[in-house]
Amino acid sequence: MTEAKYTGIFRSVRTIYVEEGIRGMYRGYSAALCSFPVYWSLYFPTYEFVKVQLSNTSLDQYPVAVQGLSATITGTAVDVVTYPLWFLRTRMHTQHLHQITSASHARDGYSTLRSTVGTIFQREGPGAFFKGLSASCFGILSYGIQFPVYEYLKHQVAIDPDTQKPSASGVVLAAIVSKAIAASFSYPGDVVRTRMQDQMGKSTYKHFLDAMVQIARKEGVGSLYAGFRVNIFRILPQCATTFFVYEHVKASIEPPRDDEPRLPFRRFSTQKPLLQ
Repeated sequence: MTEAKYTGIFRSVRTIYVEEGIRGMYRGYSAALCSFPVYWSLYFPTYEFVKVQLSNTSLDQYPVAVQGLSATITGTAVDVVTYPLWFLRTRMHTQHLHQITSASHARDGYSTLRSTVGTIFQREGPGAFFKGLSASCFGILSYGIQFPVYEYLKHQVAIDPDTQKPSASGVVLAAIVSKAIAASFSYPGDVVRTRMQDQMGKSTYKHFLDAMVQIARKEGVGSLYAGFRVNIFRILPQCATTFFVYEHVKASIEPPRDDEPRLPFRRFSTQKPLLQ
């Protein structure tokens, strides 16, 4: 089977390089280039706004609930708004695989982001851009895990109690650990979403749960974690960079106390360990 060529990270890289060249490694990059900046530029300010609103309610006594609910509400709203961009990225990623396994030329129009949008709109209609949205809702739950864990770790290992400024190393550590934990729980949802996004014509799956059950029955439960290692290698550096920049900008624009200079991050300290 063609899928057998994509078992393991190195074998997959070799297959893509041999069959598609260097350009194959960057399929869907134009869609990703739009997706990530738009997503996170909407997510962080919305998250902070929702968190403030919930903090003014009776939930204020339960910080973890405030953080988790804020992250979930924000993820739902932002995911719906940006979903077509993630859908386009998936379609561009899988273009070559469908071209070599099918005699159909239905995906020959996915050469650029613009042509991909036009081809899908013409052949499948505007509703196609939201295929797999129900599966995405499962993945949103990961933010309900990630952000409370991140906030906890940030205050435990990243925030200097004297200056109240986060250290760069602490932020990176908190981001990586929280994302790894969240991804471990939510990854099956990503697999199901990708499968649903990749379908053309009449859908094989009725809804998210039906898709998950079918995949598990036909391919085994382990298939719901196919590509997990590659995904971890991709998302952890990305997440660390995103949160580092966010905390840096946030600290830079916050007015400093009267008794301290404006320093986005406290300097790395050699006087005390990061973990107490």
